[in-house]
Amino acid sequence: MPRSYVSEVRAAGAQKTRARLVHAARAILRSKAELTIDAVAERAGVSRMTVYNQFGSKRGLVEAIADDSAMRGGLARVTEAFGSDDPLRLVVEIFVHFWATEYQIVRALRARGRLDPEISSAMRDERRKAIVRRFVRGDISDVIVALTSFETYETLRAGRNEEEVVELISSACRKLLA
Repeated sequence: MPRSYVSEVRAAGAQKTRARLVHAARAILRSKAELTIDAVAERAGVSRMTVYNQFGSKRGLVEAIADDSAMRGGLARVTEAFGSDDPLRLVVEIFVHFWATEYQIVRALRARGRLDPEISSAMRDERRKAIVRRFVRGDISDVIVALTSFETYETLRAGRNEEEVVELISSACRKLLA
C-alpha cells in the first residue's frame, strides 16, 4: 500500500496562493471590474488553471471571498449570541458590524449576483436566516430576517453610525416581538 505524501511546504505555498487569489478577487470587486476567473488569475499573476485548482469554479471562488469577508467582519462572534441575555440584539450588532466592515465587498457581490447566477448561488443568506430562526420562530422570523439583511442596513446607514443602525433595527425587532 503506497504511503500518502503530504508536504508542509507545498501546503503552505498553496495556502499563500489561495490568499493571494482571494486578495486579487477582492481588489477586482472594489474596482467594480467584472469578476472572472481570467481577471483574478491575471491580477494574481497565475494561470487560470491555478484558480480552478484552488476553488474548482467561480462559485467556489465567491464562497472563498464570502468566507474571507465573514472572518474579516467578525461573523464568528455569532456563537456568542447563544449565551447572551439579549441574543437578538447581539445578532443585529454582529451583522451590522459585518455589513459596515465589509460594505464594499458585500455590495459588489450582491450587485453582481443579480446578473450572474453563479455568484448569486454562492451568497450566504441562508445561514443568516438559520441563525435568526434559532431565536425567533414562526412567520415573524421572516420579517426579522428582512430587518437584518444587507439591503436594510444599506438603507438605514445613510447619515447614521453603526450603533444608531443597531438601535433602530433592534428596536424594530423588539416591537415586532412584543
